[in-house]
Amino acid sequence: MVLTYFVSTIGIEDYSVDQLEKMLTSAGIIKFKYPRKYESQVRTSRDGTGNEFYSMNIIVGDDEGSYVEGGSIFGYSALNEYNSVR
Repeated sequence: MVLTYFVSTIGIEDYSVDQLEKMLTSAGIIKFKYPRKYESQVRTSRDGTGNEFYSMNIIVGDDEGSYVEGGSIFGYSALNEYNSVR
């Protein structure tokens, strides 16, 4: 299972993957269980108006369980009680 966060690069253009993860954890957005099995993947992109942003893909779980604490993780489904739009 993967969560993707989109974050503007303004003021944090030179952040490393570790610094970006620390930013999310210090803001209380995500709390990792350690040790982690997978490294987050980060890339930069631009939106339709030219603004640069980070796309952060974070592995939050697999068949063996969750790698984050708190929150709810729901497996992907094309249509279920949480996603009623096709």
